[in-house]
Amino acid sequence: MTEHVVTLRNWQHANEVLTKASEWIKRRTMTGRPVILTLAEPKRNLDQNAKLHACLADIAAQCEWAGRKWDVEVWKRLLTGAWVRAKGQQAVMLPALDGAGVEVIYHRTSKLTTSEAADLIEYVLAWGAEQGVQFKETT
Repeated sequence: MTEHVVTLRNWQHANEVLTKASEWIKRRTMTGRPVILTLAEPKRNLDQNAKLHACLADIAAQCEWAGRKWDVEVWKRLLTGAWVRAKGQQAVMLPALDGAGVEVIYHRTSKLTTSEAADLIEYVLAWGAEQGVQFKETT
């Protein structure tokens, strides 16, 4: 099946696209061919990713947890997990495949929407501020 992905930037554009889409949907469904319609918020963007990683780098350089320094990837997991729990969701913990411990299945930041990424960045900045982190860049 052909896939059409369109980013709608304003109501006028959305109206034009939806009018054309409804005609296409009508033609397909009237001939018995199904259509899957997915509406979604855009995924986080490169600027958000860069800002998140800059914040995490500042935290990694200035903070310790459990008695030691950690790299950006560990801090990303720790802070993403804390953010998820702060939103009232739970992390998934599964027994390790080899039986030696547990694995925490965490939310991947690459799957976040732009609003979720903005919320995570705010959470990271707030957590860092509580720890006395001096962020090099916060805009």
